[in-house]
Amino acid sequence: VLSRVPVTLVKFDIQFPYANNEDEYAQVADSLKNKENLLVAEVGVQDYADYENQDLAGRYSLNRGDFPVVKLYTHDNLKSPATFPTNEKFTASNIMRFVK
Repeated sequence: VLSRVPVTLVKFDIQFPYANNEDEYAQVADSLKNKENLLVAEVGVQDYADYENQDLAGRYSLNRGDFPVVKLYTHDNLKSPATFPTNEKFTASNIMRFVK
């Protein structure tokens, strides 16, 4: 999917996220939903039972303690996406600034 869309914003998080971080990312997704050539996605990583999406988390060396992690993939740089800075507060406005 990433190779078909020029820009993809992906949030890696626990399988069933909740609270403020989830609400902030939902605002970002809502703001960007009508943007052409941009896909907003979320990958829920499960660290029990079926361990869903652990392979993706492992590819980027992400652990549960790192979540949420937001990565910005561009069509010409799929292997080294930009990562939302961990020293930035996880707010919709900061994430939107990161995307631009």
